[in-house]
Amino acid sequence: MTQKQQLWGKHDLEKKTITFRHSGELGIWLNLTENEIRLASKKIVPSETATNPPENLNWLRWTFDQNAPELTINPMLPDKPLVVKIQEPFYLPPRSHTRIFIRMPIWIKVYLAGRKKTVTLLEAPTIQLSKTWFGSFTSGELCYSLSSSASQEMDTDPDQPHLALVTCRLINLGADALLVKKLCLQTGHLSIFEHEGLLLTDQLQINYRGGNEISQVKVAGKPPKEFSRANLISSPRISGSKTLAARTFAPLRNLPGLGIPSDWN
Repeated sequence: MTQKQQLWGKHDLEKKTITFRHSGELGIWLNLTENEIRLASKKIVPSETATNPPENLNWLRWTFDQNAPELTINPMLPDKPLVVKIQEPFYLPPRSHTRIFIRMPIWIKVYLAGRKKTVTLLEAPTIQLSKTWFGSFTSGELCYSLSSSASQEMDTDPDQPHLALVTCRLINLGADALLVKKLCLQTGHLSIFEHEGLLLTDQLQINYRGGNEISQVKVAGKPPKEFSRANLISSPRISGSKTLAARTFAPLRNLPGLGIPSDWN
């Protein structure tokens, strides 16, 4: 059974039987009775597949006045922007462009899709990411942090189904070379698509104009051309314009006394 068949989409749970699902470091246990759904989640070893729930799980109970609505599990992107540290920083010459690929850990959303509204039962990350600060003291934002090779070669490793492939087209419109060592990705504006078990996002185009550290970010609304037949499975957290202005290449700064790590300076 493939990861897609195990996780994404609607689930017909067997009553009074504990169902186990997992992705990355996240394990989820589900238990359905006549008018109740019980679920629990816990960080696990990625290779762990034991269905028996460990002791001292914190079970969440959801009760209904009739049979529980249909349960759905879908992938989501992080609920904060993601700062990507490039493992081997590179220079992008003025008036030039390149394309890089980043694998981003997903979140798992478990929800009930009713006729009138959706009820979220659980939302949790498949990998626990540390937090960091991006920008200045007065105009920065709290983000997740991730180290990546940001390779120009596409990584479609099927053994990492908890990672979504992000395609970034970087364009340096400035008069000077751009040192690319950190990127801040506005994940809330991205959708998730699926192609033969591979998760991927909209293609991003980031136009850097130099100087003021503000970039124009364009969300394509579709996956890269190599995956033109991919299916949309999760809409963006933030709906609206597909073009935004955002700090993307600004350096991180120390914020002493706030308890926020700043280990990439």
